[in-house]
Amino acid sequence: MEREVARRLDALREDGWLVTHDVQKDRGGNLDHFVCGPGGAYTIETKSGSNRAAARNQAIGNAVWAKEKFGQRWVSAILCVGTDPLERPLKQGHAWIVGLDDLVPLLKGQRSL
Repeated sequence: MEREVARRLDALREDGWLVTHDVQKDRGGNLDHFVCGPGGAYTIETKSGSNRAAARNQAIGNAVWAKEKFGQRWVSAILCVGTDPLERPLKQGHAWIVGLDDLVPLLKGQRSL
């Protein structure tokens, strides 16, 4: 799942987006994907399973970490799920939940999440 998300996100580079994958965090763990473009900065946590609270919390924690690490004014958290994707992107708390097919269109269509 992470490789497929990376492949799809890499296409954003053609439009001038910064796209990085598997960023090692200072105190262990990693950030699956970090992208920055016209709509802002985003962290994407990838789960092959379904939408779970622990995964949303991880996505939010990654966004907070990336905000500080990369000196961004704001970083939006996205959880991309492979199993039981939602019919459309949905914001739950401070994280966006999307299926694989909605990820890149969501990023390209937003000015700020």
